[in-house]
Parts: sequence; structure tokens; C-alpha cells
Amino acid sequence: MIIRDNGAAGSITVLLDEGDLTWTERRNTIEVKDRGSIAAGHTRNGDDESVTLSFTAKWTQLVGYSIAPSDPHQLYEFLTFQPGGGVESTSPAGEQQTLTFEFSVSDPAGAASERITFHKVYRV
Repeated sequence: MIIRDNGAAGSITVLLDEGDLTWTERRNTIEVKDRGSIAAGHTRNGDDESVTLSFTAKWTQLVGYSIAPSDPHQLYEFLTFQPGGGVESTSPAGEQQTLTFEFSVSDPAGAASERITFHKVYRV
């Protein structure tokens, strides 16, 4: 998993062993009824909804990339935007602090792999 920011820190790579990754995308649909009838009315897309992201994994090794390679960022420092760490949000100033998460998923049989990217990930 690679976690990226917009600051001098750049990114941090977390080597994970087996685990699971789930996300839920909800769709908001607005029903416009015609005299109380759904069948005679129509539907349209509503406002965008946030994606819920969850993952668990075995953490095997940490490799950090920062301004000073002799003192790499640690995962906790990166995720909590520790002051003086050079980690900057991927969202504009004044908005919730966010990061970009990139997951590289490999098939245990070695037949396939894919990269899944989530932008504007924030803690709740």
C-alpha cells in the first residue's frame, strides 16, 4: 500500500501481507412521482455519496520516503499529519485533511494483479 500526500514527504510505502479490502459505494436516487405514482414518474441521480473504505492486513515491514532518508516517516506520523513532518493534505486548505491510498492487490496464484486508488481518504 502506498499512501501519498501533497507535501514534501511525498509518500510512504507500507508492505502488507495477506488481508482484506472492502469499500461501499452508495448511490443516491431521487424519485419524482407523477401524481403520487412512481411508475408514471421518473428517477434521477441525487448528490454524490462518500465511499466507505475498510481494510485489515498483516503489516510486515515499513519503508518510508521523506526529505531525509536517514529519518523516514513512520506510518503513525503520516496518518496523523504530525507537525513539522512535511505531510500535507491532498485537499485544498480549509478542507478536511486527506491522503491518497493506493492498494496493489496480487492474486496468490500469481495469475493477476491490480492497483486500486482511493483519493481524498480521511479519518472519521
